[in-house]
Parts: sequence; structure tokens; C-alpha cells
Amino acid sequence: MKAQGQARHHFWGEYAQSIALRFASPEVASKARDRLNSTLSETKAKWNVPDKVPFCLSVIASGADLDAVTASLASFGADIGKVQSLRFSVDCGEPFEIEIPEGEQTLIPFPG
Repeated sequence: MKAQGQARHHFWGEYAQSIALRFASPEVASKARDRLNSTLSETKAKWNVPDKVPFCLSVIASGADLDAVTASLASFGADIGKVQSLRFSVDCGEPFEIEIPEGEQTLIPFPG
């Protein structure tokens, strides 16, 4: 399950990011949501399917929850430098890609 993603930086109060992922279809997005959320069991942040774009997923997170979300994305191949980038804009990170394999996967924790 491949997706293209992009993060938006929020600098008011505590720093946060909203991250969107675009998949090939609503069915793929739904499967991916379950898989991504299974890696976030210890967080308040959860991936959701927006009503108006059912082929996408979105999440907003800050602090330790953001660390968990970005570690999860990294485990699926995201270039975290692009997710967190301010290279082209203080508002948005660079586009990135992930691939979530079908079947079981073991999440490899990244040091914090």
C-alpha cells in the first residue's frame, strides 16, 4: 500500500504537525489506517479518514505523540528529513512517500 504524504507545521502554542497521506483508493486508505493506528497504541494521536477525501488519511500530533507518528512513518520508509523540512516553506514539509506492506510487520522502534 503506497501513499504520498506531506506535513503542515503549526507554530502556535506547542509545536504540532498535521500530516496527510494520499492512497490509491478509499479501500486502501481504510486498510492503511488500521495498520498505522496499530503502531500508535500508546498515543492520543490517531489516523482518520476525512469525510470529503476518503482516499486520504490525516493526523495531527505534537510532543511525544508526534515523535511516535514520525517513528511509525519512518518504519514504513518515510524520509523524516522531508516530513520535518522547512526547506521550501515554514508552513509545509516536503512531499514524501511511504509503503505499507500487506500482511504482518514488526515495528522497529527508533531511538528518541
